[in-house]
Amino acid sequence: MDPNAAPPDPALKPAPTRVLIFEDNDDARTLMAEGLDGAGYQVEQAKSGKDGILKSLEAPPDIFLINPHLAGMDGFKVVKMIKTIEPIRRRTVLALLDNAAKADILKAA
Repeated sequence: MDPNAAPPDPALKPAPTRVLIFEDNDDARTLMAEGLDGAGYQVEQAKSGKDGILKSLEAPPDIFLINPHLAGMDGFKVVKMIKTIEPIRRRTVLALLDNAAKADILKAA
């Protein structure tokens, strides 16, 4: 590095990656949000599939973290819906799987 170079312009710093968490368990959602926020991600939270879809249309995230077993509209239906909506259909979707059955893992793929 050039010791005479001007420091980088903070305005040119890239925006943090936006993550939208779909999780109906309050404790799990809060824990994930706090961890991601601490790692520098911009985090939004949704307690239901419908709430998350609406939030994603207002401010499209870069990454969706979705619990496949959401109450009401489950995560599988959420992903199918996301994949039909143009502003968000090409975003990264990650399924939150814990103790998942093999069938659930294959269904989420």
